[in-house]
Amino acid sequence: MAGSNGNNNTDDFRLLWDEYCFVAGLTKSEKLAGELLQFFLEEGGVDRDGRDRYRIWQIEALPGGAPSPYDGSFWRSDHELGIHCEIIYRDSSARWTGPVSAEWVSGEAKVFGRKTAEYRIKMIRLRHDAVMDFLRGAGVPLPVQQPTETAVEPTVEPTQSQSELEVTSEAADTVAISSSVATFGTLAAGEVADTAMFAGKRKKKGPVQLELARVAKELWPPDGIVPLKFAPNNLQHAAEELYKREAAAKSQATGKQEKPPGPPSWPSCKRFLEAQRGT
Repeated sequence: MAGSNGNNNTDDFRLLWDEYCFVAGLTKSEKLAGELLQFFLEEGGVDRDGRDRYRIWQIEALPGGAPSPYDGSFWRSDHELGIHCEIIYRDSSARWTGPVSAEWVSGEAKVFGRKTAEYRIKMIRLRHDAVMDFLRGAGVPLPVQQPTETAVEPTVEPTQSQSELEVTSEAADTVAISSSVATFGTLAAGEVADTAMFAGKRKKKGPVQLELARVAKELWPPDGIVPLKFAPNNLQHAAEELYKREAAAKSQATGKQEKPPGPPSWPSCKRFLEAQRGT
């Protein structure tokens, strides 16, 4: 079964192994390179503009209700539940195994007597500019492109100041987080608007950071102090579980199926923890 997200664009996609070598060269650590690229995959297959972040050539499966490989949760192991996702960087591939879900127990899995689902993912390719954006957000020092002798100065003045560009970037984040706000009613509209207005001055927390503050207070009342043992990925997963519980409660209250929003990104969780801990 060939894997495709259906969004055909012409961006530069490179093998997972090539990106792994690139990131390892930047970080001087193979272990850190592997962790960073796993977090990249955990953010899912499509960015906020609808573009593919990664592509998969082939998926071989003994199906059993696993998440789609284009869903970020596919790449997270949960050893207590018997779910294992092994990313094999040198082969640009991955292998997922886990118990057959309840939906499959009475179906195909029962017919064949299987208790385990298995997925083999072949030739994973990452969009290079998406990787660069992720690394930049994670704070990884990136190489600076040096001008060549033939380079010429631009003849057109820039149309936006740096502060305007920052406001534009924060406004995009505001739009993204507002979808979960509209669903669960957790942030006042004034807070979101206020954040966008002052984003360029960096004097107020962005909407993602405000949402993480809310999540922290829900999980660790009353002050929302995240335990020191929690790393960015732990906070990201905790937020995801909270969103699932809130969506379930909303569904039960309204009688309509509510889909939980995606969790904040790993770099956002990292910035939140650093700000809270003063590191």
